[in-house]
Amino acid sequence: MYHIKNKHQDTIPNDVVSVAAHTEVTELISRMIEKDMLPISLLRGDGFRELLAYTVHNYKMPSAEDIIRLIEGHFQEKAEELLVQLGKVEKVALTADFWTALPFQRYVTVSCSFITEDWQGRSVVLQTHKLSSDSHTSTDSVTERLFNTVETWVSDGLSEDLVRIIVAAGKLNFTPVLATLKWATTVISAETEVSISNIYPITFSLIQTHLVPKENDVEQVSEFKLKVQKLLQNHMEVDSNGLASKPALIASMLDPRHKHLSFLTPTGRLSAKVKLHELVAKLDVITTTVGLKDEHQEILVTPDVSREAAMPSQLRSDTKNTMMLLLGDNYSSSYATDSEAQVDYYLRDIAPSLDINPLDWWKVNGPRFPKLATLARHYLCVPGVSLPSLLSESGQTFAKMRTRLAPEHVDMMIFVNRNA
Repeated sequence: MYHIKNKHQDTIPNDVVSVAAHTEVTELISRMIEKDMLPISLLRGDGFRELLAYTVHNYKMPSAEDIIRLIEGHFQEKAEELLVQLGKVEKVALTADFWTALPFQRYVTVSCSFITEDWQGRSVVLQTHKLSSDSHTSTDSVTERLFNTVETWVSDGLSEDLVRIIVAAGKLNFTPVLATLKWATTVISAETEVSISNIYPITFSLIQTHLVPKENDVEQVSEFKLKVQKLLQNHMEVDSNGLASKPALIASMLDPRHKHLSFLTPTGRLSAKVKLHELVAKLDVITTTVGLKDEHQEILVTPDVSREAAMPSQLRSDTKNTMMLLLGDNYSSSYATDSEAQVDYYLRDIAPSLDINPLDWWKVNGPRFPKLATLARHYLCVPGVSLPSLLSESGQTFAKMRTRLAPEHVDMMIFVNRNA
């Protein structure tokens, strides 16, 4: 028996092993092309073929069609996963990134940012469209492409007016203005998830502190500071009457690090607070309209049970019932049952350290301020820069890689690469 087992062990035929190994190599080639944004024409390279012939015995080089089919399969898998995830998200922010691969190849890549149920910020690419080489491409043509993307991925009924707002917003890119002070853009682009909540605090810091001419500044330095200061003031509309309504400032209020808006004047802070109250009130109207079941539930904000715990249970119960009968249920409640209370409690709360992630803060404190937490999901998902930032090293590398792609594969390849 021992002889039989050791001398006549079951073996897998070499041809079966070879086929399995070759299939795995082909799959790895497709993954490499996706991850490194390589052109499909790589398969025709003599050097690449020599490498595989040396490392993989009797390997049959796949055709371009074979690799494209694999990439298309990966694309479909990721697209289905993304559609399921987007179906669970209430609000998203769209970014249109216009770029040029070659002098006559113009594209627009539509990205989507959102906050998941567990307060994780995510940014994904939805679609890439090739634009006409005509430099006079109409806004309507771009709008139509963006509308088609929204309709395909994230809309059950978004209006065309909303997409026009998205197109207009795409022209307001903060990065070129702040690029004159590279360290400022470095700060804005440094976080893993870059929110517009940092835009106005940093802008006002530059205007009010770092760009103020000093006595020992030479004339050229003073002129430069004043020019950049004026540029920021005009572009960011810091003196605008409608500043409190700008999404970036609302996001700053919903970022617990910046909620006190100490960079604004008292009048500006009051206007921003009034705007926040308006947004929460609108949220109440929407909640009432859809008839949420928890409409009448009380929300715990700052519970204080220390005194109650120190009293005998029977005495505590009798005293509580008597006082409630005399003064009413909500006389000294530690619960916030209205929107204004939530806003006031939130603004009075001590601001956390600047190095915390605001999404982590909301993950812990969201139950205390549920209505504000809903607004935070809506506004903190809006990115402060396009993805990837063209001023970052990774952004420049990504842009160079994109120029090597054939136009017909750009959409599919960018989607698979960026959503890996």
